[in-house]
Amino acid sequence: MNRPPFILLLMSAFLLTFVGPGTAEEFPSKEVTMIVPYAAGGGSDLIARVAALAAEKILGKPIVVINKPGANAVKGMTELAHAKADGYTIGTFSVPLLTVKQMGLAQVDYKDFDGIVALTFSPQTISVRTDSKWKTAGELFAEAKQNPNKIRVALAGAGGALHVAGLSLMNAGIPLKLVIFEKGAAPGIIEVVGGHLEATTGDVSDIAAQVKAGKLRALAVFGSRRLDSHPDVPAMKELGLDLPPIGAFRGVLAPKGVPPERLKKLEAVFKKAMESDEFKEFARKNSFDLMPLSSAEFNKFLAEQTEAYGRILKEVKK
Repeated sequence: MNRPPFILLLMSAFLLTFVGPGTAEEFPSKEVTMIVPYAAGGGSDLIARVAALAAEKILGKPIVVINKPGANAVKGMTELAHAKADGYTIGTFSVPLLTVKQMGLAQVDYKDFDGIVALTFSPQTISVRTDSKWKTAGELFAEAKQNPNKIRVALAGAGGALHVAGLSLMNAGIPLKLVIFEKGAAPGIIEVVGGHLEATTGDVSDIAAQVKAGKLRALAVFGSRRLDSHPDVPAMKELGLDLPPIGAFRGVLAPKGVPPERLKKLEAVFKKAMESDEFKEFARKNSFDLMPLSSAEFNKFLAEQTEAYGRILKEVKK
């Protein structure tokens, strides 16, 4: 039976009264944007793209990765912090999230975000050319003490993990000359391989290709234990240096204020994505250690690491 138009209008109004205008939408109803605050092709970008590809198959909607490089991740961090807190804009970040505000380089830090899930962790190393005269980290550090500020170490980005690693060595009484490359680890590694600088800090994924090619030799890893992927490389603690496990973590975050049910859904999706064969194989091939932290664990990690890195920054000898 055909109903008069005014009857249909009354029925619609009745349904809206009890259902409400916002409850009909199932999240997500459209594509999700993931901000990467670094240029395409780097470790953070590759991890974000592999994670996004695995996650979107579970989520049922595309996850579009957008690179927003600039100012050592500050540009991308700021954009995400000011994005609408609806779950449709997320991002993947690393160590600058913990340090740039403490260094006076930005007004945003981890407190402006909700951690969704941690993805990977890559401990830092100090490495030299394979034909370098220094066969061990002990030999390198001993010469640095004998000739202060003569051994040049390539670092990437002020406030990043590589920079903090170099500062921690300085604080430990090893007077190196730190040479910062703002565009990432790759330019500094090239300088060391080319013989223009003596050493470089870099996470294990940064140096993996050069180590396999026989062009770089890792002398030590920052932290208290050796890595499964590099069992012959001693930990700093073995050398008598009680340094924190400095490394490049990568994790997915959202701007503060996203509805809890949407955060929980994104967390579940990315956790499942990390368990996929494609993500595990990518991590294994590229020397990334999986870091399966929940949202709560990830937020706790961010707070603890911010405090630890803050101590290193405050101890820097002028």
